[in-house]
Amino acid sequence: MNQLNICSDIDGTVTRSDDWLDLINKSFDKSIASENHKIYDYHRLIGILRENYEAFYQKHKKEMFAKSSFRPMAKEVISEFYQNHRVHFVTAWDTDVEPVTIQWLMENFVDYDSISHLGSHNKVQRAFELDCDLFIEDRYENAWELSEAGFEVLLMNCPYNQGPIHYRTTRICHWNDILEIVREKEVKNTASYARVI
Repeated sequence: MNQLNICSDIDGTVTRSDDWLDLINKSFDKSIASENHKIYDYHRLIGILRENYEAFYQKHKKEMFAKSSFRPMAKEVISEFYQNHRVHFVTAWDTDVEPVTIQWLMENFVDYDSISHLGSHNKVQRAFELDCDLFIEDRYENAWELSEAGFEVLLMNCPYNQGPIHYRTTRICHWNDILEIVREKEVKNTASYARVI
């Protein structure tokens, strides 16, 4: 079986997309429910200036990342992928939270081959460098850019990423959906290999 290079975002993809809402609601005196989290950028969701949210983010980001919770089955599916494929985390998080991320992954016994903290939403170049076969993402714009660049993308369905999707993108709702797609690829790869020999 040929190994796949599986790339995945972390925040909102491996972790729950509403992890930060409790702290945001408390800090900004809001009552935003998960289903109403329809705007990706928090400053627009809250209705404040970007710089005001940035100050809040800089103050709380390490705490928020350290307390992140997994989406159902994310940890188990990633563990299965690691047995047969290469798992690369590619996040827009800043490099100064890398120790927190690595500690969080270690404490939760998540195996992976590499992790990239880009400090930006531009993930296309890193996907090329990793020879990505499949990219798992929750941000609509990232999914579109990656698909336009030729990558197959699985878009984790969230209230904030609705809209038409690129033909190279598949909208998924659960990590079990991702597992099924990868298993189908494994079967196809095995069949192709058998025909070659």
